[in-house]
Amino acid sequence: SIYSKWITKPIKRLIDEAKRIATLDFSTHEKVKTGDELEELSNSLKSISDSMSHNMTLLKKDAEEKAASEKRMRELLANLSHEFKTPLGIMSGFLEMMTVSDDNKSYYIETIEEEVERLNALTKETLLLCESENHSVYNLRECNLLTVLCKTGKFSDQIQDGNLTLEETIVDCQVEGDGRKIQLVFDNLMSNAIKYTPAGGTIRLSMKEVEDKVYIYLQNT
Repeated sequence: SIYSKWITKPIKRLIDEAKRIATLDFSTHEKVKTGDELEELSNSLKSISDSMSHNMTLLKKDAEEKAASEKRMRELLANLSHEFKTPLGIMSGFLEMMTVSDDNKSYYIETIEEEVERLNALTKETLLLCESENHSVYNLRECNLLTVLCKTGKFSDQIQDGNLTLEETIVDCQVEGDGRKIQLVFDNLMSNAIKYTPAGGTIRLSMKEVEDKVYIYLQNT
């Protein structure tokens, strides 16, 4: 129907935009003018794309000026590229779901907005990395691991689509660390576990306290 095409067309354009950014292609921007959350998301993606492009340019320039650390900088750029792909992949997945069903639109939009915030944090961090000689910036503070690990709901549709089972054995635990980086690592691990677990398989998430350390286990079958 005409209404269906009017709804899905801007969503598909946003999906293409997210996929381009995931491959570090900042050359074009899909402008969406719908006067609603999709237009706001389009503007956010444009802002993120511009920031990423600018910061990546700074990083590359820094690598050229510091030939001795060129190998380390290449590794850093590769890691950043991987880190950007996880939230962008989640956003693309939820945007594609919106083309199929409008039932959970508010939940999809809320999740996408969370991932936009993560991307904004990542782009800011790339700038900090440019300013840091050792390229290692951590915001250490007390954080709740349960809060970090309980954010598996964003993967629920992907788990269901893959006919997977998620088993969680986690406890309330306070640690000193960079909560955002812990969240980033965990999301990357979850994304990979879902990707490489065959249909009908099980993903097990558990944690164990040993003296003053906490071990997190993510296993798939």
